[in-house]
Amino acid sequence: MFTAAVARRVLASASVLLLATRTMASTAAEAARPVPTYLLTGYLGAGKTTLLNRLLRESNTRFAVIENEYAMEFAIENELPTQPQPGSSSSGAVKVYEFGDGCVCCSASEEFELALEDVLERRDELKYEAIVIETTGRALAGPVTRILQSPTFAPRLDLSGVITVVDAVHAVRYLDPANPAVEFKEQIHFADTILLNKMDRASSDNVTQLEQAIATLNTHCQVYHTSYCDVDVQQLLRSTRGANQAAGPEDDELLALQHDRSISTTGANLDKPLPSRARFEKWLQEVVTEHHNDLARYKGVIVTRTDPAHVAPNTRGDLAVWTLQGVHEHWELQPRALAPDEPLPMTRLAFIGPNMDRHVIRRRFYESFDPSE
Repeated sequence: MFTAAVARRVLASASVLLLATRTMASTAAEAARPVPTYLLTGYLGAGKTTLLNRLLRESNTRFAVIENEYAMEFAIENELPTQPQPGSSSSGAVKVYEFGDGCVCCSASEEFELALEDVLERRDELKYEAIVIETTGRALAGPVTRILQSPTFAPRLDLSGVITVVDAVHAVRYLDPANPAVEFKEQIHFADTILLNKMDRASSDNVTQLEQAIATLNTHCQVYHTSYCDVDVQQLLRSTRGANQAAGPEDDELLALQHDRSISTTGANLDKPLPSRARFEKWLQEVVTEHHNDLARYKGVIVTRTDPAHVAPNTRGDLAVWTLQGVHEHWELQPRALAPDEPLPMTRLAFIGPNMDRHVIRRRFYESFDPSE
């Protein structure tokens, strides 16, 4: 007999079935929706990795990260927050792909496309909400955007914005027509949003010149003034979407640009500690004083001897670990905290720049700190 109790059970079963159907449909729709994708560009030493770290720590978006490190043989580790920070609403990074030995815009484009395919195929497994791609400082933005907007990826990726970081202290030198840094102007042209960074150290003349250059190269982008990329990341992601989607008639000409072939890379690795921080700083300042015009970017992880009585997050016994960041004549050496169970890193240095005598810098390092090399 079809009683009221039976009717209630039938209705309850129907409601569960309807809910399950709606959930499956919602899941399928979510999987079919193109993934929001952000491209981070900027010339050597502008602050791209600083911005990436800020996005991962302060955004409430769960990102899959693809990083292109120029010259992987001298790659310096990027400590990206793959887990949320205490007290933060951030979801961190769910997957970090790192590759090098070329730029995503040219010689490493095939490797880049393979990484993209892998990220997209594992969307359900990784459960990320967006993709962020950090290019090398030498990458041309145009060819990368063409890959992301190609028939292979356009149905699955939503190029939500190209965010470009500009060094307000050093970038003025790249405006000189005699300077071969073609990547710098090209990156500005393709930007949806620009962070004019290092404002705490930039002169008013530099800022004025750069703002005028940006207005000439790109009439549609939004510009933020930042120091250490200190921007509201949620507002940045919202304002970037669709800011500069129209291609200009000069795009084809820009897409034909070639890398500055005068740029080269050198570096050094050492598996024993340096005598002291002061000794390394003295050596570095001598190199920078002599070669700063050609040192577009240099960075490193440095391990030195220290007083064992001095206990700090970057020390273990009589050893201390430091992070080096430098652009032309400006550099800083900061403590690098060690996790309790983390193995001690080795000293690693990388120098990137035009017309650089790679053998001289490398030889001077080993003569000073490892004469047996």
